[in-house]
Amino acid sequence: MCICARSGSKYGFLSVPGTEKRSLAPRNLGKEKGDVKDLLKRKPFAGAQRVITPSGKAWPAPATVLGFTAFGRLSGESGTKDRGISSISERNERINPIAGVSLVPTVGGIPSPLVLLPGLDGTGELFEPLIAAAGLAVATVPVAYPSDLASYEELEPWAQDKLADDCVILAESFSGPLGARLAKDPRVRALILCNSFVTPPRWSQLRHLARAPMFALPPPAWLVRWLLVGNAAPAALVTKVQQVIRQVPASVLARRLREVLSCDERGALAELAKPILYLRGTSDALVPDRSCQEIRSLCPDAQVADLAGPHLLLQVEPAGCWEAILPLLR
Repeated sequence: MCICARSGSKYGFLSVPGTEKRSLAPRNLGKEKGDVKDLLKRKPFAGAQRVITPSGKAWPAPATVLGFTAFGRLSGESGTKDRGISSISERNERINPIAGVSLVPTVGGIPSPLVLLPGLDGTGELFEPLIAAAGLAVATVPVAYPSDLASYEELEPWAQDKLADDCVILAESFSGPLGARLAKDPRVRALILCNSFVTPPRWSQLRHLARAPMFALPPPAWLVRWLLVGNAAPAALVTKVQQVIRQVPASVLARRLREVLSCDERGALAELAKPILYLRGTSDALVPDRSCQEIRSLCPDAQVADLAGPHLLLQVEPAGCWEAILPLLR
């Protein structure tokens, strides 16, 4: 199947090998059969240009229809030769490798892919609200750390394999020191830190208390609200945070916390000659303002976006975060 946008039709056209070209106007959708009919219940988005998968491979332009992504060539010029997927099975083969990539159309440029490095849990599952709120054609690549790895040294080669050409790293909380390390990679164009740090955000001697029994039981809802999501967060987010924390072994969470309270990536950050954006939640109960100020002292050109929100800022205020992030991706 190939979808192409032509001059003379605001809906574009559907071209299936062996059949006549058909407009994607709503009155024609009922004439399609099988998988094509199920797929094309909405007009495609003209103006999109390409998508970059988590593996870093670029496909031709996407047309997003009810959560499906069909790949073909989109062009505003009449006479452009159609090029795309020749069968529904080929469509499925191409869609499956990019599960989790958030796509909607863009005009006037191809945004850089956004590699998402998670917080202490390391699952990447808490990025769901941010991905769902994406407002342009952004390839989001959520990284999930192995549940048995804790140190930044162990995680660095694992995360480095997830980088794509001309990507931007968004490192949340725990992953800030790792993001500072990875940002020196020539494939990385910029670094975004969200409520993060490059030296211990709290008294480093507390690392001696970070032991598995601290995480033996899931945190109660009141503690999740106080430290992570704020009092106004929906109950569903509180429950999701509790579920995600339960997925990670208590010993690994304790080791990661000790990493936080022992880190020092000031040198890596100071040497970074790339754009840096710091997303600061003004109600963050875990990372103090001095962590942001330290980063600004190391990188005077770093930009800071203050957003009213708690430590899990990407989850509670995703729309506001995207307003700050998108200019850095263009």
